[in-house]
Amino acid sequence: MYLQAVVAGHGVGLGWSQLVQRRLDDGSITLVSDVEVSTSRGYFAHRPNRTRPHRAVDQMIDWMAAAAG
Repeated sequence: MYLQAVVAGHGVGLGWSQLVQRRLDDGSITLVSDVEVSTSRGYFAHRPNRTRPHRAVDQMIDWMAAAAG
């Protein structure tokens, strides 16, 4: 359900690559950063292609990457 919200433009989401790869491939979502975090749970941040960069989103992603180590 979160992925449908991201595609509809309601924000960003975190997801496993296996669950979001098709949407990345078809262009309905895009990575918000080229930073990938390798953990035992592998999270990614996404937002729709039509969404402009937003300072608060960038800050959230930076915080998550720092927290993940």
